[in-house]
Amino acid sequence: MKESQSRGRRAFLGTALKTTGALAVASSTTTLLSGCVPPDEGPNSGNTGPSGFTRRTAGSGREADLSATEALAQMQSGRLSAERYISALIDRTQEHRSLNTLITLNETGAIETAKRIDAARAGNKPLGPLAGVGLIINDNINTAGVPTSSGTPGLKDFTPSVSAPVLQTLLEKGVIVIGKANMHEMGLGVTSSNAAFGAVQNPYDVTKIPGGASGGTAAALAARFAPIGLGTDSGGSVRVPAALCGVAALRPSVGGGGKERRYPLVGVAPVSHTRDSVGSMARSVADIVLIDNALTGSPSVQARPANQIRLGVPRDYFWNGVDRDVAKQCQTALDKLKASGVTLIEADLPDIATLTRNTSPALTLFELYMDFPGYLWETAAPHSFWDVLAGVKSPDVQALLKSGKGITRDQYIKALTVGRPKLVQTYADYFAQQNVQAIVFPTVPVTAPLIDPSYSGALSIDGVAQPGGSTAILTAMTRNVDPGSCAGLPGLSLPVGLASNGMPVGLSLDGRVGADADLLAIGLTVESIVGPIAPPRLSA
Repeated sequence: MKESQSRGRRAFLGTALKTTGALAVASSTTTLLSGCVPPDEGPNSGNTGPSGFTRRTAGSGREADLSATEALAQMQSGRLSAERYISALIDRTQEHRSLNTLITLNETGAIETAKRIDAARAGNKPLGPLAGVGLIINDNINTAGVPTSSGTPGLKDFTPSVSAPVLQTLLEKGVIVIGKANMHEMGLGVTSSNAAFGAVQNPYDVTKIPGGASGGTAAALAARFAPIGLGTDSGGSVRVPAALCGVAALRPSVGGGGKERRYPLVGVAPVSHTRDSVGSMARSVADIVLIDNALTGSPSVQARPANQIRLGVPRDYFWNGVDRDVAKQCQTALDKLKASGVTLIEADLPDIATLTRNTSPALTLFELYMDFPGYLWETAAPHSFWDVLAGVKSPDVQALLKSGKGITRDQYIKALTVGRPKLVQTYADYFAQQNVQAIVFPTVPVTAPLIDPSYSGALSIDGVAQPGGSTAILTAMTRNVDPGSCAGLPGLSLPVGLASNGMPVGLSLDGRVGADADLLAIGLTVESIVGPIAPPRLSA
């Protein structure tokens, strides 16, 4: 057997997820689903999937379809045990492991923790408010005792000693980590076609991408491996995959040049301190609210009456050049909102394309070279930044890193002190002058493109190759979500329908900085008016 084949099938064992909180994830072993999988052994090569899985007896699967809110209600009422519920989620991941959504599966630890929760519940002992709920997290969020690779070979054996505070908070509330998700390498892309760990497949069509960088988390939620997840978002990395996989995602506010965040960013592999945010993901806005309440301790958000909602519709830029099928689904959603009493204000944002273009690349790529070395030092990773860069496998990420070296300090300072403040002010003026609580637009201008077997990031839509390679797909897929990300706005994407090709379409709402609760309240109303979309039809 070739060394590459052996390495691709090898099972790695790691120490368990740990927490000091009440009945969260306990000591156990975890199984690393795929090591450094060479491109020729990725999920598109005919390989049946990475090793390290233990086949379980599949149940009805109905429990796996429950939302977090529904699962909690059933467990708290005694109609469903945590063990049965978590077992159903594990079964689902085993059955559809070829989607390649996970890098690490916490099978043993998850089941053992569920059993302890059931025992505590039977003994009327105190439990966290989310006790028993399954969670998927990006593999760039530090997890004590478990490898945190950021989707890149140079960190595949990096095992943090402390969990990121954002994860620790949820562990202390009682969530059970099902696994750590595959992602675009280093978070620097929108396809999740990872040349090191293999391409993640979209559950709605396995020949297509799930989006990125948090593509593994979005695809896992869509496939019912868990009801909730944590990803990261610098320029659209939770909202793009959410839109392409038919789930919801919140990128919280990032104010004060990155100094004020709704969710803590310590212990999370960075891209840009000005823009980065941990994002919550789920199959419903109601479950996003559940996560947000757990992380912030804020009062529960309630849906806002439709006749009290005013949304701006900036057609120029955000709606121009959008795929006809995507635009149709999003416009149908707007028509439903208007018929239900929501006020829609047709007004454009001036100079948004130029302001974003003058701000986004310089901020992101210059700060990556500032922030990632600091993350490695702060988390005591036994790796240098340059060693990590030398190990990058994905061609599109290699190209992006190379382009980042060409950004000068003067360009960065201008983007930070001139470009971004102008962008922030443009949004503030728009909200004030139009008297709207949020703006609404298609999250991604196209449905999910085909997976590129070369991992080069080339954009192919409906089988037609587009010019420009990796830069083109990154620009095209983040075009609508990038401006608000640069300005630090909270952004919420939710599914609104399926295109004629059967692929999900997402609609985005960007709100005022700091008005995350208002945005979620509006999202609950929009979700209730638009209704759910059909789940993916997965074959065993």
